[in-house]
Amino acid sequence: MLCVIGLFSCTTGSEDNSEKLAIAETRILGDSISSLSQSVFMQQVMQAMEQGGTEYAIDFCHLKASHITDSLSTAHKVSIQRISDKNRNPENALQSAEDKRMFAYYQGRIAGQQSIADTLIQDGNQLVYYKPIQIGMPACLKCHGKEGLDIDPAVLKSLQTQYPEDKARNYEMQALRGMWKLVFPKS
Repeated sequence: MLCVIGLFSCTTGSEDNSEKLAIAETRILGDSISSLSQSVFMQQVMQAMEQGGTEYAIDFCHLKASHITDSLSTAHKVSIQRISDKNRNPENALQSAEDKRMFAYYQGRIAGQQSIADTLIQDGNQLVYYKPIQIGMPACLKCHGKEGLDIDPAVLKSLQTQYPEDKARNYEMQALRGMWKLVFPKS
């Protein structure tokens, strides 16, 4: 049974307080881990930009982004992914029907200028936590913005070299860039 926890409840009456507490704790943990992941990732990217400019940051992301999420996954004993409908790395594409549904939900909320929040879903023996990622800083547009406007031609060439199947461009401020997806095994 697939249940969305946080948008609405799917309790059957037999759910006890300890399970409700575990769900609440998982949601808090998901927020904490995704926030830490975003912070670590952005800090590393900004340091790369300061160290060698936007092109250097592209090389850094190409080589290190997966290692950052993998090391955080290992440290927190949870599967962590950054996923998007316009992925740069093919491994970060929306995979499941639930990924696509959640992405469409967040897009609709943003388009309607409604608030968006994290979502916790129970999927069989695991809890899946989604948290939207929006373009929040002008520096993000140097790699994810509009070609010819935000992205310098040399940066565009570097993106095309490192990511020949890149779809992660033509964003504007506050656009939905992707989602954090954390999968917690249910005990």
